[in-house]
Order: sequence, then C-alpha cells, then structure tokens
Amino acid sequence: MMSYLGDDHRNWDVNIHKFQFAYNTAIHVSLGVSPVYLNLGRDPCPIRNCRVADDNNVAVDNDVDRNSWIQRVGRTVEVRDIVNQRIRRSSKRYAVYYSNKRRNKLFQVGDQCNPHNLQTCCDKHSSCKFKESRNGFYCGEKAKLEAFCIRNEDCNGILHARCSMEKQCVCRENNIAINETYCAPSLGAFCWKDEKCATNNAVCIDSQCQCKDYYFRSNDQCLPMMLGSYCKNDSECQQVKFSKCSELKVCICSFNTMAINRTTCVPLLGVPCQVNEHCKVNNSICVDNECQCEIKALIHNDNECALPHLDMPCDDNSFCAMFINHTTCSDNNKCICDSNNYEIENNKCMPAFSAECWIDEICATDNAMCINNKCQCKPHYIYHRSKCVPSTYLCGLL
Repeated sequence: MMSYLGDDHRNWDVNIHKFQFAYNTAIHVSLGVSPVYLNLGRDPCPIRNCRVADDNNVAVDNDVDRNSWIQRVGRTVEVRDIVNQRIRRSSKRYAVYYSNKRRNKLFQVGDQCNPHNLQTCCDKHSSCKFKESRNGFYCGEKAKLEAFCIRNEDCNGILHARCSMEKQCVCRENNIAINETYCAPSLGAFCWKDEKCATNNAVCIDSQCQCKDYYFRSNDQCLPMMLGSYCKNDSECQQVKFSKCSELKVCICSFNTMAINRTTCVPLLGVPCQVNEHCKVNNSICVDNECQCEIKALIHNDNECALPHLDMPCDDNSFCAMFINHTTCSDNNKCICDSNNYEIENNKCMPAFSAECWIDEICATDNAMCINNKCQCKPHYIYHRSKCVPSTYLCGLL
C-alpha cells in the first residue's frame, strides 16, 4: 500500500480497488488458495489486462466448452471441503500457542469432544467428528475409505474424498485410491501445489495434474516424448537424444543421425559435413566434408569412434604400437604392455627400471628417470630391492 500512497496519504481511496484485488487474489497460508479462487474456481486476470477501453466492444465467446465450465464449478465444492480441512489443521497447529497454558482433557471414543482442542481424543486412531443425530461433536474412528458416513465431513482427513449415496467414504471423481486413507488425483484432475498425482510422470501444474516436461498425454498415461510425437519446439524432444522438432511440429532425428526405433537416434559416420559440429559421433571430426574418426580413434560398428585402449583387438604388434607406446599383440590378439612395462590408468604402459624409454618419458619406478633411453635411478639415488632409494639410505644400513 505504501508504494501506491507515496508521500501524500490523502489519496488512499483512489487505489482502494487495487488493494482489494491484491488481497482477494493473494494465496492465504491457512487456506492454500486465494479467496477469489475459492469462490470462482479460477484466478482472475489483472484489471488492466482484462478491461477494454469501450465495454460495448467486448465480444462474447459463444463457443466456450460448457463441460469444462461445469467441471470447474463442480470442482469448487471439493476445494471448499479441502479448505475446511486445512482450516482445522491450521487451528490445531496454532493451538499450541494459544492453548499452551490450558489443561488438556482427553476423551474416549463415544465421548463428546471439542474439535478446537489441541488433542481432542485420547486414541491416535480416532478423531473428533460431528454427529448430526446427536447434534454435536463426538470421538470416533478416523475416516477410512469404504467406512460408513452420513455427510462429507465424516470423511475429513482423506483428501479428495466424499460421502457417497451408499453412505460410504469414497474418492471423488477423477481421483484414485492409493490406500484406505489416501486418494490421489489422476491426470487432469484438481490438485494442490506440490501434491503427488496418481499418474506416473505427472505433476501438479496450475492446480491440475499434468504430464511433466518431455512427456505427453496418451489416454490416462504420461509417456516419454518419442519420434513422431507432436512438439512445439526442440526442447520438447529432448527426451530422445539427437532429435529436434521439425517444421511439421513432430519430433524427428536431427541432421546426420538415423532413427533405429521410436526412442533412439544414432549418429553416423561418412555423412556430409561442413564443420565439426555437424558430426554427432563422439571423437569424430569433419575431414574433407565428411564425418570421420579423429586421429588415433578407431572405427567401431560403423557409427562409433573408440579411443585406443589396452585389451583392444589386434592382428600384429605394429597395430598396438601405432596407438599405445610399449605395447605388443598377445597370443589372444589383444594389445598388452611389453615385458618390463606396467599398465597405468588402463590406457598407458610405463617402462620399469632398466627398460627402454623415450627422452623425458616418465618411468614406472619411483625416483627413476629416462637416461640414455633407459629407465635409471636419478642422481644421488641407487637401485635397491626393486626401488630407487637415496644413496644415504644404504650408508645408514652399514
């Protein structure tokens, strides 16, 4: 209000309709909804967005779906029942503060009770209910689905439940029983913020259970976006890797990829390209306007560029040595480290003490270095029991 009033408080009544709109559309903590939503079943637009300059030019839409309107109005009954439950819960929560010095009286099942007490009934499996026949509140068993009831209030404690014509607590329309005390809204049904929906991969959006991002509705299910599914933009096709939204608004495989089923696009080698980004296969680049494996990468299954590694298939020693130093082709036709070399990080072979090495190459033995193309202990170190130790070490042993 202060942002509207400014320094002159005498014009407070000029903006009173704005204050009223802000209050009526604000979500109340205890209710969980705004007062206007509780009355109309929807949140209104701001006045400036809805009102036109000339009210006589407002067009009436006669093609409004009557079923959706009837459904929305009918939903307000359920909303009010749930709000009543929330008000009672809020009252109990704050009773801790305003009744903290009040002696609490416990009631047995069948006793008359006060629903506003912090602990109305002694048994945790019972609650304080209104009995129309006795015109008062009495302790009784907590509501369960299929339990006897007379009015909707008898089913309080179970969200989205009501008393049926057969005098039983049942889930409301478009809600599914999860257990005897819990009804969850199905796809398209009314829900509270962050409430769990009964349908897998559905979330509560704008007070309605809807399929979450990258999923689409099929009958009463939320299925992942697939090739051929309707889309609005590329982000809606992200569930399928290497896919995009086409001009016809369906998910298709992107450039230089191929569909092998409705959920998979695989990148290809040997396809035309102009820049490296056109090549989708890992470790591939654009060479001579064609996607190829980069240097020191191997073609595998015609659509994969695998980096060289130990135990990869080989035909001769030269093949292994071309990709990994100090390797040889074993009798099992796999690349392994040469004798007197050790496997390091699964893709490297490092020479041990006295093995041949390259200049500045790291040796597998600690405190050793490549001297004259052979791994030797570095200066002031000597070889002792398969280690390079300081020369002063042996002096201490003498």
